[in-house]
Amino acid sequence: MEIVQRIKEKLGEGFPVIFKLSGDEYMEGGNSIEDTVVIARELEEAGVDCFNIAAAWHESPVPQITMNVPRGAFAYLAEKVREAVSVPVVAGNRINDPQVAERLLREGKADLISLGRALIADPEFPVKAMEGRFDEIRKCLGCNQGCFDHVFAGKPVECLVNPAVSREAEYEIKPVETQKKVLVIGGGPGGMEAARVASLRGHRVTLYEKSDALGGQMWWAAVPRERRELGNLVEYLTHQMRLLGVDVVLGREVTPEVVEQLKPDVVIVATEVNRIVPSIPGVDGPNVVMALDVLAGRARAGRRVVIIGGGGVGCEVALYLTEGSIDAETMLFLVKYGAMSLEEAYELTRSRREVTIVEMLEKIGGDVGGSTRWVILRSLSRSGVRMITNEKVTEITERGVVLDSGETLEADTVVIAVGSEPNNELVEKLKGRVPQVYAIGDCVNPRKAMEAVHEANAVARKI
Repeated sequence: MEIVQRIKEKLGEGFPVIFKLSGDEYMEGGNSIEDTVVIARELEEAGVDCFNIAAAWHESPVPQITMNVPRGAFAYLAEKVREAVSVPVVAGNRINDPQVAERLLREGKADLISLGRALIADPEFPVKAMEGRFDEIRKCLGCNQGCFDHVFAGKPVECLVNPAVSREAEYEIKPVETQKKVLVIGGGPGGMEAARVASLRGHRVTLYEKSDALGGQMWWAAVPRERRELGNLVEYLTHQMRLLGVDVVLGREVTPEVVEQLKPDVVIVATEVNRIVPSIPGVDGPNVVMALDVLAGRARAGRRVVIIGGGGVGCEVALYLTEGSIDAETMLFLVKYGAMSLEEAYELTRSRREVTIVEMLEKIGGDVGGSTRWVILRSLSRSGVRMITNEKVTEITERGVVLDSGETLEADTVVIAVGSEPNNELVEKLKGRVPQVYAIGDCVNPRKAMEAVHEANAVARKI
């Protein structure tokens, strides 16, 4: 209060003082929302002109910045403070959609909305919202890969969905002097980003995708409810293909012969990886399926499941398999209208499957960023997933899997999630057949979506 009073004395009444407060620290012994309301009232008396209400911080066991946090989940904290003070109140935390922001304002939860990562993902967010161009907004995914993970490691801020962050001048999209015929092979995030940038520069772009939908593996990564925000990028880029007039051909695999028929000036290959099938005895058994097939709905898992591989993909499969038959929204509906008790409805949000992850390294989710990994591990633990590290599977049998330690884990279904390898066969075949061939993303080396999108942007800016 003394600091606020001194600031007001120095700056005068015409200079607004905005005070950021944690609405609830969600920790034993920490400030609750009731405490914050008392503090806010006193600070208003001291001269604060506006409050920016956040939620907790990294020491809290409650996630605040990851994609599993519902949009606007902590706005109720701002609402509580707003009811107690007479000055404007700002709400923030996981607001990446202008319609969510507008709803919070209309409901009286806040007077203003603060945007952080949403503006890193798309600096034109407010302009596009004002003009009603909602489908053109690059929504923040809450992935934290380029922002919080980088900040915690002392690196410059980057962004999965916006490669230009921190290097806007270098990444300016300039129109071309000579239009070229560009063929993009692969409709994942990398392929679509390449098509988007090349089209913006003035090239004639055709994109081929062998499946019947754009999005590639990003769609399957977004299958678990806690990871569905990943689908935002697919929706944005798919809309960009329509908006920019990219000629999209679905359901057709590209061969060297197809390329020769199309006669492109430039080919950008962004094909998917080949999934590794480990040389484990019994891996070809009827009870063995690939992780991607489970997420894509092409394979069903039994009640007892062992997942071989505890990287990000293995974790996503485990999250998906431990989801119950209803989501949280349905649970609240059933309870609200008396269809069942809260306890009964909550049980339906939990799966009856017994899921075990076996990882040969010392960490589960070792390839997942630090700001997200602990949340995924906590979700897996709360869902009853058994996590075994520093162990190899030596054999797969009809009963399950045998570990190097000699232990047998009984399983109806064994899921393979041990990684992938580059698929660069088409790139090699095209060399010498077209003037320019570029390989990006997983067909160069298996990696995260952020690397693929950034590579795609870089290639499309130089052709």
